[in-house]
Amino acid sequence: MAAPGFVGGLWWGVGTPVQDSIDRSVGVGDGEHEAGNPDYDYTEESDREASSILENIVEEKGFFILPSELFSNVRERAPRDEKLNETLERVFHNIEGS
Repeated sequence: MAAPGFVGGLWWGVGTPVQDSIDRSVGVGDGEHEAGNPDYDYTEESDREASSILENIVEEKGFFILPSELFSNVRERAPRDEKLNETLERVFHNIEGS
């Protein structure tokens, strides 16, 4: 896991909403792990594949975050994202809309 820091003006660290979204994403793979796929990592799933479970996740967790929009993935791309503020705005909008 990456060290705490600022992402688009938001503090990223343990106990923050940003970290909580990452923690929730880990729960998405619980079923995969129980089914015998211990190497499953939702953060590496394609958005297209993850979209197939959208309804179940929204029902279970109350919201849905695409793998590409997980804050760990956004943070990883942040140094190369010239429109980071727009990316963050889109991510929050998509989470709220789920």
